[in-house]
Amino acid sequence: PNATMEIDNGITMLFGRELRKAKMMNSPSYYKDLRLIEDSMCQLERAFRSEYTKALAKHEEWNKNPENAGKPRPISINEELARIDQQYIQRFFETPPISEFSNELFKNASDEYSQTTIINLKASAIYTWSFKNGGPTKVCCWKLAFRALCNIKACSNQQEEMSALKTRTVYGGPRHLPEDIWKTQKLDKRWEQQPQQKVISKV
Repeated sequence: PNATMEIDNGITMLFGRELRKAKMMNSPSYYKDLRLIEDSMCQLERAFRSEYTKALAKHEEWNKNPENAGKPRPISINEELARIDQQYIQRFFETPPISEFSNELFKNASDEYSQTTIINLKASAIYTWSFKNGGPTKVCCWKLAFRALCNIKACSNQQEEMSALKTRTVYGGPRHLPEDIWKTQKLDKRWEQQPQQKVISKV
């Protein structure tokens, strides 16, 4: 992803919504765990960025050393960055440890739905932090949480489409259909002239 891309509110809203929910529910343990996720993702992003900076600086230093002229590198920069990526992707899934959570929802996250919820919250948190932090670090969140962020984005788009659909829906017919389809099929006239059962069988 381009580091200059605009922030996606659909992704950031996920974590922000849960923070507001925790406050409204007056659930200190849930709020505490959300802050733990936020702080952990902040530290993870910083560490990941630091590793990248060190690797790139080391690569540049090796290239500038006259003694290394014509010598093959022990490991290419791409291989080194790929190693860092893999290491921190694993840390993304393991951070923070389950043992550090206070709320039962997070402590007992054994089913797929609960685990996915936690991963999505972490992805939303690290995404939000990356953008607030500014600069090229915006790319880091996509490297660490690509699949989760795509999932959040897809769900966000689906919700937007459903909201848009509701504003274009004509009610009173056998089904809720977009207005343009309704007009194309001339369903309004058919609905007015025929009994409901017959219209349903023809739609």
